[in-house]
Amino acid sequence: MLAGDRSEMPGLVRISFGLYNTKDEIDLLIQALQAIRALYRELRRKNCPDPLEFKADPDLAYYLLNRKRSKIAQFQEEFGVEVHILPMEA
Repeated sequence: MLAGDRSEMPGLVRISFGLYNTKDEIDLLIQALQAIRALYRELRRKNCPDPLEFKADPDLAYYLLNRKRSKIAQFQEEFGVEVHILPMEA
């Protein structure tokens, strides 16, 4: 199976920090990784506000708060800046 045609295999993506079965779940993961990168860049700025309010789409904000909370806490400790993840209003 590993050397053969994989076109009929299920589309499960396994990453060291979770399982993602659908395109929507993978898209949300990609958005979260991009958001974390943007958050890190913002925290590295010399005049970063404290607290830093990071606004995101509601689904992404909840994902960051529920699944990436430890990374956000690590950033807060490293930079000494409080981070607030806020859902954007529709």
